[in-house]
Amino acid sequence: MPAKKNVIVIDPEMQYERMLHYREKHSGWQIFRSIYWGIYVFIIGILLITRVPTPLSMTRFFGWSLTLLALFVIVYGFSVSLH
Repeated sequence: MPAKKNVIVIDPEMQYERMLHYREKHSGWQIFRSIYWGIYVFIIGILLITRVPTPLSMTRFFGWSLTLLALFVIVYGFSVSLH
């Protein structure tokens, strides 16, 4: 009896639909993580800014840096999940 041949069909449209489904399924988690870490870092930055009495200090500069980093993390999470 001859061996049965397996035929593999590669359908680009089906692969594209699978990729879109995967991205839709995991994009919500990416947005949640970016917002969670963004808010956490933002709060720490705001605390460092408001708890230091001097106008120019390293702690206040670090607080502003963390606040800016938090905004970048949130924007990065949205851009990764939407593309």
